[in-house]
Amino acid sequence: MICVAHTRSTDKQFHVTCNQQQSDTSFDCDAVRDYAKLGTMKMTSIAKRLSKLRTKKGLNQSQLARTVGVTRAAVSRWEQGDIDSILARNAIRVAHALGTSVEFLFTGRHCIDQTDLDALSRSIKIVDQALTDNISSTGKATITSLVYQLIINGETVSKTKVRQLKAAA
Repeated sequence: MICVAHTRSTDKQFHVTCNQQQSDTSFDCDAVRDYAKLGTMKMTSIAKRLSKLRTKKGLNQSQLARTVGVTRAAVSRWEQGDIDSILARNAIRVAHALGTSVEFLFTGRHCIDQTDLDALSRSIKIVDQALTDNISSTGKATITSLVYQLIINGETVSKTKVRQLKAAA
């Protein structure tokens, strides 16, 4: 069985063609179709995010294109889901022009979310309060990392627990 996934830019969908033929390896065409659909959804969400960010920034496609150094047609293709055609240097320029990160542009997530920052801040504060004696910076960093993991996992961290971690470290 041979499965081929391809896109047609006219309808922005993946099409999977499967033919029964002798092959040493067999593929589940339904799985390939599902994977292709997932890829389409990801490309579509990136395209929508790009368009939304551009609009929010008050730029039209031509203005963004000039800022990035590409044609308006290129920006239009990206916003229609042809994300594969964006080069890394252009992705960086687009993210900069739109006031975001490349990671957010492609995944919808920022590197560190506020919850992580809050947990890290609390971890540092707890360790600073619990450990008043001399401790190496490496030891303190290790204990802070452990406290951070405990907080992220929803556990309550007391000064006693921090001291136990210090004794174990």
